[in-house]
Amino acid sequence: MTILLRRIGILLAVSSAVSTVQAADDNLEFHGYLRSGIGSNSEGGDQACFKLDGAAAKYRLGNECETYGELSFGKKVWKNDDGAYFNVGTRLAFSVDQAQDWEQADPAFREAYVEAGNLFGGVLEGAKFWAGKRFYNRQDAHINDFYFWDNSGPGAGIENVNVGIGKLSYAMRRNTSDDDRAITSHDFKLSGIKTNKNGSLDVGVNILRSDESQDNFEGTNGKQFHLMHTQSNVLGGFNKLAVQYGSGSGVGLNPYPNDSADPDDKVFRVTEQMVWQKGEKFSGMAEAVYQKVEDGDTWMSVGLRPTLHINKHFGVGLELGHDRVKDKDGEVRSLNKITLAPYLSPTANFWSRPQLRAFVTYADWDDEAQAKGVANGVFGTNTHGMSYGFQLESWW
Repeated sequence: MTILLRRIGILLAVSSAVSTVQAADDNLEFHGYLRSGIGSNSEGGDQACFKLDGAAAKYRLGNECETYGELSFGKKVWKNDDGAYFNVGTRLAFSVDQAQDWEQADPAFREAYVEAGNLFGGVLEGAKFWAGKRFYNRQDAHINDFYFWDNSGPGAGIENVNVGIGKLSYAMRRNTSDDDRAITSHDFKLSGIKTNKNGSLDVGVNILRSDESQDNFEGTNGKQFHLMHTQSNVLGGFNKLAVQYGSGSGVGLNPYPNDSADPDDKVFRVTEQMVWQKGEKFSGMAEAVYQKVEDGDTWMSVGLRPTLHINKHFGVGLELGHDRVKDKDGEVRSLNKITLAPYLSPTANFWSRPQLRAFVTYADWDDEAQAKGVANGVFGTNTHGMSYGFQLESWW
């Protein structure tokens, strides 16, 4: 208990001092994310959340049952007149059950790295060098918090080398499960390739090599290929279309390779998302995902969150989501979810945060989904349920 109190005291002291320190040092940066709230379900008791078994994500509005936060501290520790610099970046994250006032959780060290830039001229002008543990090349679809392209973890690399048609980046990374089983990832990315007016293409190749030393175990190599087209200035927002392929230990298409995967395992995924912002009255986001694992599950997902801005500070969001999974034996299960959420925010913009929201969420699912478990069995043998409550979400 003494150790825990000491940790909390240190975190509170650091956080409370940030504003004062920032005023004295413009090179210090403080960023973060936070969500928390309170809710109940129609059967009585705590808020229930709805996710289909086999789906990689769930539509999140009025459907998050935890308190989660990140605190990021960075500082430009050195710079000179020609623009060269060295930055230090750190990030702590925590997640608790949102059950009571006092909930113990050891923070996760998500980032601890140094970045250096503008050190050279010529082809390396504008290039960045880094080493450590960091969020790297993260692309997500916000309404279901789905990070479809994410190469985060410990590593080192160089970014933004100008090769004419785009910016070339390379990183060596590793996320391990134990000391004698590891996979090294060699990640290559060419970004910002101009394709059309306001459009660009990012291309990524990830080569995965097993570095295991465990007796009687042979790790699996793998590879991943990524294509993502970004179209800006679409209805005041953007459109992103990503096509991805993975095999062997890269079959998860995530930062954590599976060295126990079969070398012949394969996955194909398409992710489409669009954000629009029509003036100060109407905004929203739409998303669709198709993912097929060879000789495994096929996941299909469609979601929509239109938002009506009543005035500068008050609006109403409506989120609809459908997830469907077909397993390798042909059995299909599905879940539908709808949420109505009036909210308060600083401006009439889809991305405006902090946001204080009330919500009512209704979901229904089929018998096949029920057999796999939905909402931790809160609704018994029913194939529908409802949650309601309040939530804050903020980033800065």
